[in-house]
Amino acid sequence: MIFIEPIAQVGAAFSKQVMKNKGSVRLNFRDIFAGSVYKGYSKYGSVDAKFRDVNDSRAISISFTYRFNKGKLKAGSNRNTDGASEEQSRVKGAN
Repeated sequence: MIFIEPIAQVGAAFSKQVMKNKGSVRLNFRDIFAGSVYKGYSKYGSVDAKFRDVNDSRAISISFTYRFNKGKLKAGSNRNTDGASEEQSRVKGAN
């Protein structure tokens, strides 16, 4: 029989809009309290064994995102977004 205790990690992230809302900076913290400790025990017949493994998975990352167009499409765009209606018109024209 093997029993492994649960593992818990806590993370946090902060984001700030910059450059007139065209960009954002994000700061991310992973495993703040160093919760990646694997503990447990094993029992097999007359052998009992305990184990503990500590992995330092704490990390800090920073990222920058810049939005060139911020999702706005030009009014005169010829972009077709409905492939199903295009396929139906092709099928109707083939009959």
